[in-house]
Amino acid sequence: MKDYIKLSNEKAYQLINSGALFLVSSVSKQGEFDIAPIAWHCPIDYDKTTRLLFVCDKAHKTYQNILETNEFALSLPDISQLSLVKELGSCSGTNTNKIDKFKIETIDTEVVNCKLPDDCIGYIECKVYKIIDDGEVALIFGESVHTKVDTNVYSGRLLTENEQCKPIFHLAGKAFATNSDVIYK
Repeated sequence: MKDYIKLSNEKAYQLINSGALFLVSSVSKQGEFDIAPIAWHCPIDYDKTTRLLFVCDKAHKTYQNILETNEFALSLPDISQLSLVKELGSCSGTNTNKIDKFKIETIDTEVVNCKLPDDCIGYIECKVYKIIDDGEVALIFGESVHTKVDTNVYSGRLLTENEQCKPIFHLAGKAFATNSDVIYK
């Protein structure tokens, strides 16, 4: 029998918060671009188009931007971009232009109006179809309007066993990981 320890209820999320994180790009009505790391997300459906949701703190610039424009874009960074993820999470877009501060090379989106960090594994541009207010956070629901992925890391699935396709998993606090090279079938 395994030996278990009790976790506080506030730490229960650490058992399920191990998916690949995304960088969420957004823009304000005034044209101020922002990029923020988000680890809490989930696909919802893929019939006709991919639909997804993510959880966002309502005090964040990302949330305010999305409320104003009803659009956003997701970037899937690889483990070589961990320092970028940490930088983007180190300050608020409310009083910092993160793209300028961290000298982030960006590419333009094709359908929505956002700036994407260059060299990510892939990108999903989305239009908002629903927002659910849950107190201090909101669930933001979007549907894909344009998606692209690096041809070197995709062949019917993400080729995460390839060195250039190692997504970043946020474990808790300042702890991050990536996947192994083992593919189980």
